[in-house]
Amino acid sequence: MFRKILVPTDGSEYARKAFETALNLAKVMDASLLLLHVCCSPETHYGQELSRQLCSGHGDLSMGADLVFKATIGSLDTGRIGIKRKAITGYPAVGILEEA
Repeated sequence: MFRKILVPTDGSEYARKAFETALNLAKVMDASLLLLHVCCSPETHYGQELSRQLCSGHGDLSMGADLVFKATIGSLDTGRIGIKRKAITGYPAVGILEEA
């Protein structure tokens, strides 16, 4: 029924539980997962480069996103499920809807 499942994450415990549910569903449906982190830093208020620095706290979006992805996946056994990771900046609701 499902071939791809989008799982937005902010690294919170709630996102981790949502990921665990999506992972179990993906195992049953033989689907792949897309783990999406949308860093909320409105570029209308800041320039793009400054937004990325504010977003990650490290000056690099990928470094901050890696921490979020690690917090979300944790030590869960993902088995043979294909998991792609994607990080973008913008408004979370808009980014999630555009990805969907």
